[in-house]
Amino acid sequence: MDKKYCLVAYSFPCVDQYYIKDKEGNVIPQKMTGGISCLNVLYNITLLRNNVSSYIVGAVGNDKNGEKALESLENVGVNTDYVKKENRKTNVFHIIIPEEITEDDSVEISEVSPLTGVNTYSLPQEFKGELPKELEGKRIILCISNFEKSTMDFINQAKEKCKECVINLDVTKEKIFKDFSNEYIEELLNKVDMVQINNKTFKALYNKLNFEDGKNESESEKKTKFFEKFKFDLLTITNGSKGATFLYNEEEHVKQLDMETPKVYDMKDPTGAGDAFNSIMTMFYQDKILENNSQIDEKFLRRSFNTANKFVGLVVNQVGARLERRDKVSKREVIR
Repeated sequence: MDKKYCLVAYSFPCVDQYYIKDKEGNVIPQKMTGGISCLNVLYNITLLRNNVSSYIVGAVGNDKNGEKALESLENVGVNTDYVKKENRKTNVFHIIIPEEITEDDSVEISEVSPLTGVNTYSLPQEFKGELPKELEGKRIILCISNFEKSTMDFINQAKEKCKECVINLDVTKEKIFKDFSNEYIEELLNKVDMVQINNKTFKALYNKLNFEDGKNESESEKKTKFFEKFKFDLLTITNGSKGATFLYNEEEHVKQLDMETPKVYDMKDPTGAGDAFNSIMTMFYQDKILENNSQIDEKFLRRSFNTANKFVGLVVNQVGARLERRDKVSKREVIR
């Protein structure tokens, strides 16, 4: 029986415009690349694996930025046939990197151009994605990083029409969920298998969902309560360069594993660190847990965590969240 999983991302491709801010505060444009968290995960895994089948379903503007948003995905072998080109401008995020990185969050990410003051981001309002016919009856890992209604509709399609649909949700910032009702957020989270969320955003989500019951809970208790409510397979709460906390079930008991990052890298741009980390965790989860029918345990998490940090070191040592294809051989040596 074929136990292979296809990778699918449901998203609206955008481009990331990078800038360097010098000591005088001048903002100097640098490279432009494709962006969005779940698409960076799709890119990374497809880059690192020759035998993966990966697809993106979504919509993009019918302009040069739209072509740019899809270009690097296509170059590593992601199927973009199911991305609709709409009569609009492709979204642009503006990433401003200070001359010296002092903290993980010292990089500014904005929807407004620092050069023109124009807002360059807005989600399509009426788009409805369709699951490709060739994926019906398949096993898929569906990567998402937004809470839009069309995302929920696509999840429901995939759950109904695929042989198995494993949902991987990356929650990068509070803005992703803050305008949705608690009932809707909980409905979506109840469908998810893997979640990665940074510690600051986790606190905002926990408070929004009104978990507080008057008890003076510890941070560990909050994480456990959140994990138990939604019955995830794996919850990863990242803390930048300091490490991550994993929550998982072992013999029907919730386990919590805190791990510290073993080294500090020569960091030029931290914006792709979380996506790089998620990519390796997802790849290991696919290989070791899903396709080998194994269970998440401490040994699995330590091995995948250490490998993920090696890959993160490569990504943050350059400007941009995606490594170029020409680096493929050296990266494969690192993560072998």
